[in-house]
Amino acid sequence: MADISNIEALNNLKKNIVIDDEVFSRNAEQLQELINDVKTLVTNVNDMLLQLSIGYNTPAGRKLLNSCKMHIIVPLVEQELVISQVMKNLEIAKNGYQSVFEEYKQLSDYMAE
Repeated sequence: MADISNIEALNNLKKNIVIDDEVFSRNAEQLQELINDVKTLVTNVNDMLLQLSIGYNTPAGRKLLNSCKMHIIVPLVEQELVISQVMKNLEIAKNGYQSVFEEYKQLSDYMAE
């Protein structure tokens, strides 16, 4: 027979601990949506700059467009890379803690009985 104080301690612990592996999945999905949004933005800005290049076909115009690429496109592409790495790290963490999620669920189910 289980010691009553241990059961009470486990019940108190359960009230204070929340482990939800679905949060990892939802956040990864949101990051993927953000990556897609950044890719779309890069495409749209590139298209806009291409259209502008028709009317700005002068040395000064080319310099302006190159500056736009360096100060708009490059940071967006770098942002996409950072977000992608964060998403990969999140997935690695989720996989690394999968056994903790499973054991917590088992413990939680056991305590609910």
